[in-house]
Amino acid sequence: MKNVRGADILSVATIRIILVAARVLLLANGCQRTTLGDVAQAAQMTLSTVTRYFDSKEHLYAAVLREDLEALLCAVQTSNQPTDNALDNLLAAHDAAGRFVADYRHMEGFRLLADAILSHGALDGPGEAGSPSSIFRRGGAEKAAQIVGHFQTILEEGIGRGHFRPMDAHQGARLQLGMCFGCARPLPFPLHETRWLMEDEEMRRTFHELIAGGVLERHRQ
Repeated sequence: MKNVRGADILSVATIRIILVAARVLLLANGCQRTTLGDVAQAAQMTLSTVTRYFDSKEHLYAAVLREDLEALLCAVQTSNQPTDNALDNLLAAHDAAGRFVADYRHMEGFRLLADAILSHGALDGPGEAGSPSSIFRRGGAEKAAQIVGHFQTILEEGIGRGHFRPMDAHQGARLQLGMCFGCARPLPFPLHETRWLMEDEEMRRTFHELIAGGVLERHRQ
């Protein structure tokens, strides 16, 4: 096993503390109203320690959002079950993504996450130089593509088995995620005043029926 130096361990721990403090401040107050000094104070570090790892608050914000994409990817991947029914896995992935999105209460961050996943333009467009969206587009592209790819794989499996209607699986995956983000988008109200639409079991079943109706191959008798 490769030896890990104490300095390396300290750096990892320091970055973790900075990201935890940044998450609280950035997602509560937004990028414009948060400074690196605020993050340093919350993390109980000097400003120079923070800038040693993150040279701007935009890069720090992008790091926080990339972590969220990683968490969303993990959620949909772990929802996958060893089943022969691709629809079961598609619905499970929707539930996992829906729960993640419903708990995400920061509107600006939600917009960046949704843009990264749902449109090539959000990943490839130039954006305003130095803006969090411009930096996030570059850093979040790989994870966003993997999330879309997970849904695409499920659709391709169902198409290959003749269970799903023929379709462009890549575009279908984006449409599926768009439905999920649309039904579970965060609301600009305190958490205790809101609830996810899909917490209502009848609405969840309706959502599942809508998904199934969009992908299942219907055979007339």
